[in-house]
Amino acid sequence: DTPDKVENKRIFEVLHNKKEKIETEFGDGLVWERLDDVRASRIRFILREGGLRDEDNWDLICDAMVAAMDRLSKVLGPQIRATHG
Repeated sequence: DTPDKVENKRIFEVLHNKKEKIETEFGDGLVWERLDDVRASRIRFILREGGLRDEDNWDLICDAMVAAMDRLSKVLGPQIRATHG
């Protein structure tokens, strides 16, 4: 996310053009939301392990969230840095 809406949309498009490669490296499908009416766009992963109200599984859910964020960071980080080069 940058303060510039146009730049954010440009970055999103660069990443979206690599969607197949990014999702393959991530190991699962992602939800791609350009969100034209706001400054930011969103790329997200929906966990299947449960949610906020599933207190009995919070440890499993937290572990899954951390693992997904780590994978997402490792895949998207280099791609995002490359868009500024």
